Amino acid sequence: MERLSALLALLAACSVGTAHAQLNVLGELAYDLPAIPGQYIERSFEVENLGEEPVTARLYQTDYSFAADGSNAFGAPGSVSRSNASWVTYEPSVIVIEPGLRETVRFRVQVPSELPEGHDAGSFWSMLMIEGVPKDEGAAPAEGQIGVRQITRFGVQIATHLGQGTPSIEFTNGGLEATDDGPVLRIDVVNTGDVFLRPGVTLRIVDDAGREIGSYSSDPKRLYPGTSVRHVVRLQGAAPGSYSAILIADAGDENVFGASLNLTL
Repeated sequence: MERLSALLALLAACSVGTAHAQLNVLGELAYDLPAIPGQYIERSFEVENLGEEPVTARLYQTDYSFAADGSNAFGAPGSVSRSNASWVTYEPSVIVIEPGLRETVRFRVQVPSELPEGHDAGSFWSMLMIEGVPKDEGAAPAEGQIGVRQITRFGVQIATHLGQGTPSIEFTNGGLEATDDGPVLRIDVVNTGDVFLRPGVTLRIVDDAGREIGSYSSDPKRLYPGTSVRHVVRLQGAAPGSYSAILIADAGDENVFGASLNLTL
């Protein structure tokens, strides 16, 4: 599962009534754009109305960061040191979509000729939000009533990757947990470099003779510089005992990182 879900349902105390989710974003929810200083890049995607009534959506920018504890931060544009929000423009800022139809959103990235101070290469990113506007927005609830409105919001990640950068990963907070389905290894992976990575994690268990007796993996997850994710590696079928193990985070190409562990299952 990608770090940002395609759909974020926000609940807020407001006027009585529910705005049904009608919006859907077609195309990519994360754009990874190789770039060089001074380059101009343009992309587009479509937003469709799946409902039976016209729907209005507004677009706006945020920064985006996250941590292995599950927290997400959607800060003001430019609040993250590697934000590219100031490089990105988009249109329109508000769209009205008739039932069953689609509207096109275009965004442009103008990479500066000189990178921000202190950054020679690596990954820069931000978010473009598409948020449904409830029909009764601004209406006050009746006296003595509290309503709940569901707001549909999509986040499109726009990342630019310049040069080779320095890939680096750190493993932290590892621990075993017993579950009804067998032991589970939970391990946090921190991107300590300056380039985007998408590592999957594999645990290879070996016996005293160094022979592999089991290999267990978790799916790749997006990981920007300075962010962290928690991987859960399920060890179903592993027999109880004490073992040596090799933990591998493989982000493709030559970006492979490892650590040795001793496990007691």
